[in-house]
Order: sequence, then C-alpha cells, then structure tokens
Amino acid sequence: MKKCLILIVLLFAFATIAPAQEWSYVEDFAYLDYPHGVVVTPNGKIWVGIYGGYWMSSFPIYIFNADGSLHHTIETLTYDGNTETLSDRCRGLSLDRDGNVLYTAWDKLWRINYLTYEAMNKVTPWQGVALTEAACDRNGFIYITHVVPNGKPFYIYNRNFQLVGYVDESVESIQRSVVVRPNGKDIFVGRIYGGEEGNGIIHYHSDAGPYGSYEKVGQYQPAIWGQCLDVDFDGRIWVGSYWDVGPDDLNGWYALDPLQNYEIVDQVGENVGMPPYQGPQPPLDGTYYSPRGVAFASDRVTMYTADFEGGVIKKWQRGFSKPVAQIETGKSVIPHEFSLEQNYPNPFNPTTTIQYQLPKDATVEISIYNMEGQKIRSLVNEFASVGVHSVEWNGRDDSGKEVASGVYLYRMKAADYVMTRKLTLIR
Repeated sequence: MKKCLILIVLLFAFATIAPAQEWSYVEDFAYLDYPHGVVVTPNGKIWVGIYGGYWMSSFPIYIFNADGSLHHTIETLTYDGNTETLSDRCRGLSLDRDGNVLYTAWDKLWRINYLTYEAMNKVTPWQGVALTEAACDRNGFIYITHVVPNGKPFYIYNRNFQLVGYVDESVESIQRSVVVRPNGKDIFVGRIYGGEEGNGIIHYHSDAGPYGSYEKVGQYQPAIWGQCLDVDFDGRIWVGSYWDVGPDDLNGWYALDPLQNYEIVDQVGENVGMPPYQGPQPPLDGTYYSPRGVAFASDRVTMYTADFEGGVIKKWQRGFSKPVAQIETGKSVIPHEFSLEQNYPNPFNPTTTIQYQLPKDATVEISIYNMEGQKIRSLVNEFASVGVHSVEWNGRDDSGKEVASGVYLYRMKAADYVMTRKLTLIR
C-alpha cells in the first residue's frame, strides 16, 4: 500500500504522463508510379509493387535498402522453364511463413525467394480475374480470393501451391486484401463497395483452421474502406481506407484492436482527399491521398505506407521526433519552448536516445525511474545552454548494473518545466 501511495504522489508531482506513442512522418521514402503494395522482408529490404500508369506495359518489382537507395529491380521471373516479363499490374505483396514474398500480379500469385529473387511457385486460380493480396499462416497455408469474385471461391493453398480447400466457395463481396492470424483460425478481409451493407473488415473463423469449415462471424468498422491490410507486432489490424462516397466514410490508415472489439485505437498521418488527375503527385510530408499498402519493419517502430494516387512510399516511426517549433537566428537555432521528446528507438535494447530542447539557458535534470517511483539513474544534472540537446541511456542504473526488461519513466525538470514520459526496455 505504501509503495502505491508513493507512486501516486510521484506521478502527480511529475506532471502529466505523455500519451501513448504516436506515429510521426520521417520522409518520402520512394517515388513510384501508382504503388499497390509494400512489404519488408526478414533481411530488412523494402519491396514495392506497382499498378503503374496507363502508358506502361511492364510493371517491375522494386527492392530498396533501408536507407532509401534502390537495391534491385525484378523485371522478369522464370518458373518451370518459362521466363515471363512482369507485364501484369501488381495487386499486393505479403510474406509467407519463411519470409519469402507472395506477389499478386493481376490473376497470378507468385512466391519469390527473398534472398535470390527467383520464382519458387506460381498459380493462376481463375484466368483473367484479378486476385487480392494473399495471406499466409505459420503452417504455410495461403489464403487468397478475387477482387471482384462474382461467386468465385476464397481459396486455400498449401505451401506447395496446391489447392486444398476453401474459406468460402462462393464470394460476392468486393475486396482487395486479406490477413490471417498465425494459427489460421481467423481470417480478415478488407471490403470495398459494400453499398448498404457497409464496408470495413469481414471476419471468418474456423475452430480447426484450414482443416475445418469457416464461417463469417463479424463485420467491423463499416465506414472504413478496406483497401489494404496488415497486422503489426502488437496484433492490431491496420487498414488503409479511402473513398469519398458517403459523408461518414473514413479516409486514412487506422489500427483496429481485437482486444477492444476492433475499435480504432491508432492512426497515422492526415488524409487530404483526392488530387486532381494529373498523374502521381506526392502530397506534402505527413499527408496522403489514397492508401494502397502498409508494412512494418522488424524493429517494431517503423512503418511504410503506399500512397496510390500520390505515387509515393512514406516512412513513419513510432517515437520519432524531429526538432520542432524552432526559430533561426543567423547561424544558431533557438527552440521556441521547453520540450522533452519521446525516446528513440522505443522499445529499445541496448541503448536509446532522449532529445530535449531549451529556449533559454537553464539547469536541467533528467532521471530514470522505475514504476514504483524509485530513481534508478541520473542522466543529466547540469546547467545547459539554449538549444537542442540529447542524451543516451544504456539500460543501466547508477551503479552500472543492467536493469530488467520493463516500462520505465523518464523525467525532465528545467526552470518551471516538468515533463515525464514512458519508455520500454526489452532484453
């Protein structure tokens, strides 16, 4: 009881704890003609597929390094002795259980080795009818249907690309993307053009996964147009939505939490509507036009989004912050206000950086506390000059001992400014 009272008193003394981490725009990562899918492979490469403009006759896959430089371009694929130019428009990218790329190109589904860029498998479920993005569970089963099925099936393939069953033998809804839980028991489809029935996410469930029968058990967030789907490392379903059809339609990238009845719990950036049709026009900074792809890097804090009409892949990070509210005076940069930024990276191991800003000279104290309110490390305790500063924490206490994994508080006090934020250490 005593510890609880101490913690409560300390939290009030520390002022308001900052809200949950938010996604911040980092940069325009790559410019392409109508990107229609993005994925990050286990080796950190960012793959992008394009739908392309009407003037194009081939649609390569572009592979980027994490620094934004172009690493490789796939223009042809060879399978079963036949070499094909990629002349079909991309409909989506995802990963199989081994990190290889599932590439949907109009009516074809390819599996491409993420290290050698060689085709491993290929299937055409129904010739001439466009496919959605595919999804794969941890046992290697692959789930895919058609964008406009008109009664065609929702297929289940094994890891050898052999048809082994159906999620639904006759699908009427229109959709672009599919995600699946690792055990294969729950499948989610992003619906579009739903009319009076609404759009949103359609939920299929089977107690036995692909070995049993699936049933529709839910439809969530009908005001969202399910243009693209992905699942983040917290198990939340991210959906890219756009289309100004109804006044209540939602436009943007949203995270739905299955632990909160698929309520919207997060979002990224700002949708600014559709541009006048003049070809791809990248919107400014943290704005976008039309979501058509979302993917997460293995660092758990980096997101890439594909803006179809904007012709751009944008990079976002959770906990990332650029210096803001600053005034330039000659060669110096003077912050306009006191600020304690979210640490980066977060979660972290072994070190993280904390940035802070001073609009005037001041004595600064920055310390780390455990969740019982006990100070475990003093990072800064000095008189500092006006400007932007940073300090690192290596996950150790004042005695040099490594602290355990968990959530900690870091507090800054300077003049009359006091701010406390949370950070997470993962060993």
